[in-house]
Amino acid sequence: MDLIKLAGSLKKRESSEHLKLLAKRAAGMYIAKDAKTLTEAVRTSLKGEDLNEDQMRRVVEMANQATWKETFEDNRQVNFEPADANAVVSSFSEEPEVSSPPSLDYQTEPPKAEMPEIDLEKEFGLTESQDYDRLNPKAEAEQEVAKAAAAVDASRHAVDLMKSQMPELADNFFHQVKQAYVFEGHPITKIARAVAAVTDSNFSSSVMKTAAEQLKNQGVRFNLSKEKTASAEEVIINTDHDLLRGAVKLEKIAKSLAQAQSAYSHATLRHKRALASLKGQ
Repeated sequence: MDLIKLAGSLKKRESSEHLKLLAKRAAGMYIAKDAKTLTEAVRTSLKGEDLNEDQMRRVVEMANQATWKETFEDNRQVNFEPADANAVVSSFSEEPEVSSPPSLDYQTEPPKAEMPEIDLEKEFGLTESQDYDRLNPKAEAEQEVAKAAAAVDASRHAVDLMKSQMPELADNFFHQVKQAYVFEGHPITKIARAVAAVTDSNFSSSVMKTAAEQLKNQGVRFNLSKEKTASAEEVIINTDHDLLRGAVKLEKIAKSLAQAQSAYSHATLRHKRALASLKGQ
């Protein structure tokens, strides 16, 4: 393989890993409350780094995602202000003032300062007209668009994350139901009552109906007489059973997915409104 190409690919990979490290460092500072805002945390993390605008925006995006993921695990109702990419980039685009080094020759005479001529009329605002730099009337709307876009990215990432976990959890739950009914001999009504005892009633009803339909499709036939008798019997709840633990975990991810989808819908609507407001100005 061409050594030049190999070196280039390694440099690119290291650069990508370094950007991830900067983003995680910013997220950690914000979560630890070492910075008042995530934007401030990203600025601090990027100090001393020679990054271009695209790289800085990438760090902002990854910092938003990392912060949402970390806080989401502790609080499903998480709501934080994403880092503002435009504010981060602009803070590093300002050129610092360059001052000349002080003279270290203490035997020379100090330089004589020349007093500039002062136009008193201009200094005291007595001129007929004054020219002011025009402020950007769209600055606030542009910031709202950027914040809304960051919220869309963060919530979409959460939706994708939850969706990726659902199939495996659902398959595991059905496997446990089949194990309990076919091999352990527990009536389906008792299984349903046990699941309802550890999860929301609407959720338990939905997943047990789905599991029962899957068993029927696989050729399993229910003994109605046995099920009727079992419905009147007492159910002993063992929360350490794999089936119940699987049900609780499946419910947790299902609720998290619903919340993430709701957050994504709200963020998308907010972004559309922000764009419309910006175009209307």
